[in-house]
Amino acid sequence: MYTGVAHLDATSVLSVLYAASKYSVSGLCRACIDYVEEKLDVENACAVMEQAHLFEELDFRSRVLELILRKGERYWHVRTSLSCVTIVWSASSVLTVSYAKRNKCGMLWTGEL
Repeated sequence: MYTGVAHLDATSVLSVLYAASKYSVSGLCRACIDYVEEKLDVENACAVMEQAHLFEELDFRSRVLELILRKGERYWHVRTSLSCVTIVWSASSVLTVSYAKRNKCGMLWTGEL
């Protein structure tokens, strides 16, 4: 039972977010998202965005995506999954990011450039 207090760490937060999302415990979802946002960095941004997409946390996913697109050059040296590139490619058109920037980002992430 969730009592309003969550003791989260890097190894448990995504599992807890999954359960909180599945059982609609909004306060715990918010605590998990806040925790992950505090720990967001270049190395984990794509993995975090994919998890946000998986858990249907669309607002959170949008915030992570905006961060990736805004600071894209910092993320380009990190090899990432095709699903992350696909999410960035498709969603960035909604965020009015140029085709050239999306293309360069995708090519660099997949090692094509």
